[in-house]
This record gives sequence, structure tokens and C-alpha cells, in this order.
Amino acid sequence: MLKRILFLLVVSLFSSSVLLAQVTTAVLTGDVKSNTREPLVGATVVATHLPSGTKYTTVSRTGGQFTIQNMKSTSFLPSAEA
Repeated sequence: MLKRILFLLVVSLFSSSVLLAQVTTAVLTGDVKSNTREPLVGATVVATHLPSGTKYTTVSRTGGQFTIQNMKSTSFLPSAEA
């Protein structure tokens, strides 16, 4: 009986840590370029979460690169403005 209780306790401890480790966010990375393929530094990048309308915004860095973290994961409409 003691072994069974100890087993259930260990299983419940491990399963609770697995449940807490689930990730429900997304990361969007990329680069912004002009029509002539030149990188656009300082461009405003907006990703709109389609189901909720939440907007995630960042500014492109050197080489036109950008990263938006901690976004809700599903479908987005990305846009950029220089």
C-alpha cells in the first residue's frame, strides 16, 4: 500500500511539472526589405492576431531584422511601414 501511495505521489509531481511547461505563445521573426531588396532599418512591423484583433508591434533592427515574442499562437496578419 505504501509503495502505491509513493508511486502516485511521484507520478502526480512529474505530471504537474509537464502541464506547467506547455507553451501557448508564438514568435515571429523575419526581415523587412524595400522593393529593391534593400533592408529597411527602423520600419514598424505589426502582427494582428485575427481572432482577437490584438496588435503586436516592433521596429526592425540592423539589416531590417525583427522579432515579435510572446504572441498568442494561431493566425496573424503581418504588415510593415517604413
